[in-house]
Amino acid sequence: MPKYLNRDEINKLLSSCDEHMKPIVQTYLLTGMRRAELLNCRWDDIQNGKLTIRASKTNKTRFIPIHKDLKPILDTLPRKNEFVFTNIGGTKLDETTVTEKFKAAVISAGIKHCTLHHLRHTAASLLIDGGANIVQVKEFLGHSDIRTTMIYIHLFPSQLQEAVNKISF
Repeated sequence: MPKYLNRDEINKLLSSCDEHMKPIVQTYLLTGMRRAELLNCRWDDIQNGKLTIRASKTNKTRFIPIHKDLKPILDTLPRKNEFVFTNIGGTKLDETTVTEKFKAAVISAGIKHCTLHHLRHTAASLLIDGGANIVQVKEFLGHSDIRTTMIYIHLFPSQLQEAVNKISF
């Protein structure tokens, strides 16, 4: 079963992030992007209320609707070059830097065994908790096979009860 953060852990993590890391963590949580997708995200990938993922693991372009809370976060970021996420000097953010800064925030928040990829799992769990179905989660995460997405079904067994209760005749 994948690890994901609960809402209390999310709030602790966000409180522990510095001003450069916080919008990155928020973007992970609101998009479910993979690390490479986030690091390669360009300003021209954000248009018409959608985020275009071109450098995906499956080599397929996909579109993520921009969450209402993501636009104001992105609007606060400086446009120093073509990449959305840059380091303090304005160059493209690299994997090592973002990983180290994330680890520091996790330690500061007192969260055990949490990686950047767990934010992707957390985004999926938040979608399911919000009522999204498994096909919607598959499309959101960009999985090529629904079986990969099925690992998230076990996160909220209460939703199965809710679904069963919708049967009527």
